[in-house]
Amino acid sequence: MKIAMMTNNYKPFIAGVPISVERLAEGLKEEGHEVTVFAPAYKAQMKEEGVVRFHSFLEGIAGGVVIPNPLDPVIERRFREEDYDIIHVHHPIAIGNTAAYLSHKYKVPMVFTYHTRYEEYLHYVKPMMWVKNLVPAYLKSFFEKCEHIFAPTEGMEDYLTGICGVEGEKVSVLPTGLKEESYHGELQNTERIRKMYDAQNCPLFVSVSRLAHEKNISFLLYALSRFKRSFRKPFKMLLIGDGPERGSYEKLVCSLGLEEEVIFTGTVANAALPDYYRAADLFLFASKTETQGIVILEAMAGETPVIALKATGVSDLVKNGQNGYCVEEDMDLFAERMAEVLNNRKLHTALAGEAFKTAYAFREKEIAKKAAEIYKAVVKRNHEKERNFFQMATTGINLLSEL
Repeated sequence: MKIAMMTNNYKPFIAGVPISVERLAEGLKEEGHEVTVFAPAYKAQMKEEGVVRFHSFLEGIAGGVVIPNPLDPVIERRFREEDYDIIHVHHPIAIGNTAAYLSHKYKVPMVFTYHTRYEEYLHYVKPMMWVKNLVPAYLKSFFEKCEHIFAPTEGMEDYLTGICGVEGEKVSVLPTGLKEESYHGELQNTERIRKMYDAQNCPLFVSVSRLAHEKNISFLLYALSRFKRSFRKPFKMLLIGDGPERGSYEKLVCSLGLEEEVIFTGTVANAALPDYYRAADLFLFASKTETQGIVILEAMAGETPVIALKATGVSDLVKNGQNGYCVEEDMDLFAERMAEVLNNRKLHTALAGEAFKTAYAFREKEIAKKAAEIYKAVVKRNHEKERNFFQMATTGINLLSEL
């Protein structure tokens, strides 16, 4: 199949959607499909075969987000050069509108992945906050243009069919896949990481996230402060990532007296992350806006139990007492769960083993196979609709000619 992937953000910008798009594209290519990714331009981008870059108006918003120009004529020019079987768009606005236009004009069916609770990100564009209540209505109109919609988890599937009113047969769960290297790590690398951060003889915690308001990092830091008071032994916490709120979080760390424990590593290359996950005793996560939580699965692939806040997407992955704990937004409870797992080696070992089993079901290759099967079903159904329409039109013309 020839597949056009369309996105409002992509590498070198690091976030969940670019990772999801890249992994799905790679998995599909490995299965023998042709994939072209239509993505905005960045100053630091690498030239890459199979990626069409369109113009960006503005770069560097909210830690690296760009404002793309979905009307750049290069998109349609490059699109019509190929005879695509399907369009898979990853955002409902901007490039989503362009994808819908191309789908209608060139009679190519369009599918969509609902990656993000978009209303949770409007604080980045404060003049647009007033449209928050209009988001559901806009999404509903966009969904009607899609032949199929992917949800990253069962919880988001329920949201789409329940709150958003999408027909059940039109929705499938398609999570982001994990690369094979996510499941493997080198012992010397994990030992090196623990030594680098002076954590050879104490618990090491890791969290991977953009340092931004919607990721709820402040809750995590307050919970760590409670944990420190009760645990009363040394520990280290690595906050991996960067973002617009880093400065305010660094100040909060100082005010909470966590300067010795919390380390801001900045961005770490994706290829190196599996070793960080494997080096950690616990993966901590406080975001409540995730539709899947790719980093949670990546941590589990490293046999690392997860302590996270209960939220849509996260709760589909983290099972209490099995591969970690999902708790209410209560700092003391969060800290108690951390201590409970650390103080019980048998429990920690059991959680780690089940975490790996959970992650193993999300291999990139298997996710790509499922996507391709749905693509084929959509294309087949679309061809049948066109054939039926043609037959009806022909019948109508014949009847008129007999009058």
